[in-house]
Amino acid sequence: MKKTLYLIMGIVWLAVAVVLGSFLVQGLNGSLPWNFAKYHVSNSWNWASAGDMVGSRTDVIDYEFDADLIDEIEGIMVPDAVHIEIGSGSKITVKYRTNLNEDYRLRISSKRNTLCIDRDDAFSKNFKGNVVSEVTIKVPANKKFSSVSLTSVSGGINAENISADYLDLNSVSGSLSASNVNSGNIRCETVSGSVNLEGNIGKTNCNTVSGSIKVENRGKFTGDCEFGSISGSVKISLDEDSAYKLIYSTVSGSVKDEIIDSKFSKSGSVTNKGNGKDKMISLRVETVSGSIKILKN
Repeated sequence: MKKTLYLIMGIVWLAVAVVLGSFLVQGLNGSLPWNFAKYHVSNSWNWASAGDMVGSRTDVIDYEFDADLIDEIEGIMVPDAVHIEIGSGSKITVKYRTNLNEDYRLRISSKRNTLCIDRDDAFSKNFKGNVVSEVTIKVPANKKFSSVSLTSVSGGINAENISADYLDLNSVSGSLSASNVNSGNIRCETVSGSVNLEGNIGKTNCNTVSGSIKVENRGKFTGDCEFGSISGSVKISLDEDSAYKLIYSTVSGSVKDEIIDSKFSKSGSVTNKGNGKDKMISLRVETVSGSIKILKN
């Protein structure tokens, strides 16, 4: 990504945050180097009143699924916060807390080998009012998924102690957090929130517009990684004997690597050979006004 493109994106997205608060506007689909098309944001803004969508009480609805039959989790356009964590039982449970009327609630079901959390077409509307729509997923301690993909609109996503071959977390105006996770491939994208990852991570691709990125790898990266932030810092912690090539670029931020003792310009690359046994991977980090730091575990 070119520096000029980052500057243009920074101006556009900060203007969006001021005018619209925390939502995407029409016409921006495809303008970023990462794909936010999956949010299915409608270009026709149709405001529904709070009376139409919000009920007089908040309900808690419980679901239960056979963990042996579920290999993937897919949550699309959850309006508020999403939590996924280890539970105490052998089943996968979902707790849905909401004050939305039934016509506007999420649909939670299993389809083939996938736990699906999605929305009705009614969510193509935007609405005013004090909306509560939170999802908590609990899974057995020894459960490993092939894929976990979660997308939130106006809330953050928090994943704890989850094991998945592929972990995909996305939010429009919330932060993304994954702690003590075990995943070969993690992808995180958010517009106005931060990204925090910690655990055994094979490779990752993290992008945010107005938030910081912090990654603490308790293992070793096995594949190339990319990190991008416009107005936030990027901090990556890894073992000192890791073999990597840091490819970096920043407009007004600083660059520091605790493992490699070197003078850094605004863009360039440096290499740490590590112990000579591990595969050499690349860490590509780009910011506009945020600092870049490589830290020792």
